[in-house]
Amino acid sequence: MKLDLNTLKLGIAKNLRNSQELIDEAEILFNNEKFARTYLLSHIAIEESSKCAILLKVVAFKVWNEEIDIKNVRKRYSNHKEKIKNLELLNLIIEKGTYDESIFNQVIEDTNNCKNDSLYVSWSNENNFTLPSEIFTKEKAEEKLHSALEYCKLFTSISIKLFQDENGIYEKLKESKTNETIIEILKSETERKRK
Repeated sequence: MKLDLNTLKLGIAKNLRNSQELIDEAEILFNNEKFARTYLLSHIAIEESSKCAILLKVVAFKVWNEEIDIKNVRKRYSNHKEKIKNLELLNLIIEKGTYDESIFNQVIEDTNNCKNDSLYVSWSNENNFTLPSEIFTKEKAEEKLHSALEYCKLFTSISIKLFQDENGIYEKLKESKTNETIIEILKSETERKRK
C-alpha cells in the first residue's frame, strides 16, 4: 500500500482510537484499585498517542516534498524510547525548560524503567524483589492516567483540525517551511540520515 496522506491520516486516527481504548481500560483498572496496571496502560496510551507525532512529521515532510526514510520512521514508530522522547520533548517545550542531553536521556531511561516496573517484578542490585503493586500508588497511577488523557486530547485536537481543514493545514505547512525551527528540523533529519 502506498504511503500517501490519506493512509497517514488513517494511521493517526487508529493510533488515537487505540490510545483512547487503552485509557478506557486503564480507568477500569483504576476504579478496581489495580494501580500498577493503570500506570502501565496509561503509559502505553501515551506511547500510542506519541505515534501521532511521528506520523504528523511524515505528513509535513510529504507536504514539503522532503525525502522520507520510511525504514527509519517505521523503526522509531515501534521504538518505546523514541515514543517517550516525543512526550518529553513536548513537556520540555511546554515547561520552557532548558535542553540538557544527558539529563534528557536519563529522563527517558527512567520513564521506560518505570513502565517496566509497572509490569514486571523488579530485582534490585541489593537482591530485593519488588512486585509492581508494591511500587505504584493511587496518586502515581492517577497522575499517569491524567497525562495519558491530556496527551490523547492534544493529538485528537490537532488531528481534528487536520481532518476538517486538510488543504488549509497543508498550505500552512508549506508556508512554515521557511521557519527557522523547521529549517533546523530538516537539517537534523539530514544529519540523522548520514549516520
